[in-house]
Amino acid sequence: MASNRLGKNAKMYRIPLTGETEGTPVEITNIKDLTLDLGSEEADATTRGSGSFRETAVTFLTASLTFAMQIPAEGVTDANFNAIRDAYLNKTTVRAEVLDGARTVVGNEGLKSDWVVSGFSRPQTLDGIQTCEVTMKPGNNTSWITIEEES
Repeated sequence: MASNRLGKNAKMYRIPLTGETEGTPVEITNIKDLTLDLGSEEADATTRGSGSFRETAVTFLTASLTFAMQIPAEGVTDANFNAIRDAYLNKTTVRAEVLDGARTVVGNEGLKSDWVVSGFSRPQTLDGIQTCEVTMKPGNNTSWITIEEES
């Protein structure tokens, strides 16, 4: 019987930095409905020899993350929430990786980057808990990673 990858098993980890030294990755558990949107920029590569169809060349790959993050309850400190909020307010980055499963499982993969927080909306609905609608885009140090066996 084939197994399916369930969305609920996907993970996002924040990687604390001391200078450029990575600390232990910390799973961000108070988010829901995360979308890793991958795409590309295009250039028109059509020439007179192209025939009847336009031709396209891929130039740059693009990525963005969108997710809802629960705002901590009064009196509760949430280091992940604070790091993302502070990156937005201070125009800095957050090193994080978005994987299709736990980072301890060989073969799981996803995108790692120093993310810029480009959106931090705070809807305050009458009948729901308070959340932030977060948008993040790669800032630098971006790479596709696959979890491998440790040697």
